[in-house]
Amino acid sequence: MKRVLLTLVTLMTFSAGFAQLVAIDNEMSKVMKKANKGDVDAMYRISMAFYNKRIRTNERMKMFYTWTKKAAEAGHAEAMGNLGTLYSEGVEEANVAADAVEALKWYRKGAEAGSAFAMYNYGASLHDGRGCDTNLAEGFRWMKKAYDSNDSEIRDDAQYALAFCYINGEGVEQNYAEGFRLMKGVAEKGENVRAINMVGSLYYYGRGTTQNYTEAFKWYREAADHDFPNALRMVGQCYQNGQGVQKDIHEAAEWYERAVEKDNPYAAEALGEMYYKGEGVTKDYDKAFTLLKMAAESGNHLGKAMRLLSACYRYGLGTAQDEAKDKYWLEKAAQYDDEAKKMLESK
Repeated sequence: MKRVLLTLVTLMTFSAGFAQLVAIDNEMSKVMKKANKGDVDAMYRISMAFYNKRIRTNERMKMFYTWTKKAAEAGHAEAMGNLGTLYSEGVEEANVAADAVEALKWYRKGAEAGSAFAMYNYGASLHDGRGCDTNLAEGFRWMKKAYDSNDSEIRDDAQYALAFCYINGEGVEQNYAEGFRLMKGVAEKGENVRAINMVGSLYYYGRGTTQNYTEAFKWYREAADHDFPNALRMVGQCYQNGQGVQKDIHEAAEWYERAVEKDNPYAAEALGEMYYKGEGVTKDYDKAFTLLKMAAESGNHLGKAMRLLSACYRYGLGTAQDEAKDKYWLEKAAQYDDEAKKMLESK
């Protein structure tokens, strides 16, 4: 299974325009005086005042970086985590380039100092190999520490990451039941579309829970409402097979089309076959060829798409006949598709 990178929790979304006037109220003026005298908590408050635009300036991000670095170097745990994110993203206004190694260093310092935000990002970096060699077990350990901290601002991200690791057996023994429990808890809040899609998949394949196509379709449909590519494809598959919903081949084609627009190769294979055979759509070899080629060349080992693509080249369907390409795609398809293997063996 292809390993998916976990998402680092980002502190901010950079914006291009800042207010031109500096505005520091009386309270912040007092905090600034303390910060200039070396008060680490004041340094952190000033950094966040720039981040939250309480202090407005056209160099806001530069000052946010400057005071975050001061606070981090003075030992403030949350500032260390924030500095890690700034290095992860880079700060153009301060001429600071993205530096995954430096980001990892500050995430580690913040994690060891007790910041749940830094714990999660340090664990995610270890899991993904950002700024270091991949270390799934250590990554899992730190993300679990972030989850166990009960920090409400980071708990859902950490819970999703742990669920993902349990489901895929990354850094911990595979445990579908625990993965399902954690993933559903995140999905039920309705904000993490990846979690919503994953719950649909767990119900669809019966992993960690009883197989239930009706539940699977419900969760896939919710994720599809957010245009999540895999969910769009799976809603189409459920309609095509009558799984959890009344079978409707025309509806299936429409959902596959939406998934293809999001570059989903599995939907391209399914829809390409429909156009090739004229099932649920008017037979169209030109469309079939385009879709099957997309799926076959995606790198996802889609044997059926490869087999049908070879047939397009063999008979000149949607493209010019090409014996060499027919042979190439049939041989490649035989590695993943039993029917193609039989065809090859019979020649």
